[in-house]
Amino acid sequence: KPIENTRSSLLMRQDFMDNLYPEHFERIGISAWGKLYRRQLFDKLRYPEGKIYEDLHIYLPLLRQCQRIAVLDQPLYYYYLKNVSITKSNYLAYCRFDEFAIRLEHVSYFRSCGMRRQYHYALNDYLTFFFRNAFAVLLKYPQKKQDFAIHMQNHRKLLPALWLDPYVCRARKLCALLIHINPFCAAKIAQRCIPECLLDEMRNEKPESELP
Repeated sequence: KPIENTRSSLLMRQDFMDNLYPEHFERIGISAWGKLYRRQLFDKLRYPEGKIYEDLHIYLPLLRQCQRIAVLDQPLYYYYLKNVSITKSNYLAYCRFDEFAIRLEHVSYFRSCGMRRQYHYALNDYLTFFFRNAFAVLLKYPQKKQDFAIHMQNHRKLLPALWLDPYVCRARKLCALLIHINPFCAAKIAQRCIPECLLDEMRNEKPESELP
């Protein structure tokens, strides 16, 4: 689909970051299929092997190499949705933790660059995907708990910053704290207030533990 209210443009990298990212991030996305890259950009860059959502890993490194970025307001690519894709597959079929771990690196990058709007967006983006995996592991797939432990530790370190951030909503702040104390209660709040922070299969499920 074309990007709403955005004409075809040729932008310098900083203008692209300032004016299109993060407001149109969901429409532009990070997927390789919606973009054409100069071959020279990959002289030293490669998609990581053995990781899913591999385009997410090189999105920022690619942007940092680009001097100019062209944005089109025309739909030129038809994407075929299928039920056997990674996003539609069983949760245990792939190791999905890299999906939000790399987003945490984006948070650190924007914070170090002083890019406040991008930082706030990246922080909420990280939270969405962290919560999806945390609720899945803690409530439905406990066999992944050991592998997930390091990510819980990293998330705990972020709690002071999350709690003080005015761009993180109250429901996300509460879930960020409760997920370390009572994940069943946190999941109930997520179902009611921030369902995008749950896997599709868990948005209407009743948690295994009865809650008051």
